Amino acid sequence: MIVIGIGEDGHKEVLHFTIGNESARHFDEVLQSLIRRGLNTQSISLVTTDGAKGPIKSIGDHFGRDKVQRCTVHKTENIIEKCPTNLRDELKAKLQRLWNMPSRLEAERYLETLKSEYGSIASKAIECLCEDREALFRYFAFPDEHRKTIRNTNLIERVIREVRRRTKVMDSLDNEYGCYGILMGIVREQNERWSNRSHWKKS
Repeated sequence: MIVIGIGEDGHKEVLHFTIGNESARHFDEVLQSLIRRGLNTQSISLVTTDGAKGPIKSIGDHFGRDKVQRCTVHKTENIIEKCPTNLRDELKAKLQRLWNMPSRLEAERYLETLKSEYGSIASKAIECLCEDREALFRYFAFPDEHRKTIRNTNLIERVIREVRRRTKVMDSLDNEYGCYGILMGIVREQNERWSNRSHWKKS
């Protein structure tokens, strides 16, 4: 479980990592650890997470439900799983268009179009989309150059992929301390790479 922070200036950093599950109780411990280390809950503008219920509850309890942003990548996968097979590619492309709308107002209008177009032929998929409407559209309140990053958990997924890449070539990890040692090394390298570059600025 990994927490990455992005400041207003665009600098990002892995703030916390731990081995555990996605229960609300465990994520409470993660957030309380960050708060003990100085995290000001009032300064948090948005927290993006996947669809796991535990973290969503914990984030809402600590920062407010209006700060929860559902990852649009994970949500797209959830929606497509509920869509008839012959419509999946088509709807996936239209969901990508939805996430890329220039404003929330235009996204809301396009969502109504999707409901009209697919409500009867892919009803479960559209229900899945609409049930998290508010939490899916919160990123529209932020500057355009921020949105592609804050609407999903791709930054975290990239760090996790690097962990898997490093560990899959190892015959075994003797214990939990060995796991933490590997994670610490990867996190330190990642933070060093990020330290001198604003994420909001184009390369």
